[in-house]
Amino acid sequence: MKEMVKKYAIDENLNCAETMLHVAAEAWGLEVPAAAYHAVGPYGGGCGCGETCGALLGSLAAIGVRDITTDAHQTEGLRDTAGQFVKDFAEHFGSIQCTPLKEKYAQPEIRCLHLLEQTAELLDGYSK
Repeated sequence: MKEMVKKYAIDENLNCAETMLHVAAEAWGLEVPAAAYHAVGPYGGGCGCGETCGALLGSLAAIGVRDITTDAHQTEGLRDTAGQFVKDFAEHFGSIQCTPLKEKYAQPEIRCLHLLEQTAELLDGYSK
């Protein structure tokens, strides 16, 4: 998954949430409608205000697309999977908040590429 990140984040100039959903969709063979990519667009930049990291939210969206067949409440194990991913992300990066993560990882030419690559490695551990 890690090797796919640059294609979406840099070459296609997608934001962090869009990148993670595209990467997971490609790696996991998910059919994701365009509307889903549009729906995660506002998650970039910590929902536009530096709050919850868009890479985290895009990853959770990918887990949802993969695992939910009817609705979230009827999807066995979804809360556990999502909760564990958030914990793993927080443990790995030290925060789930965009602002401190950008301070640590963002670079002018590549934005948060290295954070996205590491997020892809984390998410790869959730492959089924």
